[in-house]
Amino acid sequence: MQVDQSVNGTVSSSNLQLLQGTVRQVDRRNGLFTVDVNNYNTLTVSVPSNLSSTDLNRFNNLRSGDFVRFYGTFLNSSQVQLRQFN
Repeated sequence: MQVDQSVNGTVSSSNLQLLQGTVRQVDRRNGLFTVDVNNYNTLTVSVPSNLSSTDLNRFNNLRSGDFVRFYGTFLNSSQVQLRQFN
C-alpha cells in the first residue's frame, strides 16, 4: 500500500500559498469556485467542510468578477484547496 498524501494530516506552512485573482464562476452546491490568476491561468478552488464561519460567509458572498486573495494548498497544477481568505 502506498500513501501519497494524508487527507487528514495538517499541511505544513511550506505548502501554503497566497493566491489572488478574479473570480470567474462560483459553484456553491459543490463548494467550488474558479479564479483567473497570472495572465489567463484558471484555478479551481475547493472549499473544505471545516472552513471557519467567517470564511464560509465570504465564500457564500462571492460573485463573478470579484477580486479575491486567499491562502490555499495546491492539489495539482490546476486545483487548490482553500485554507482561508485573506
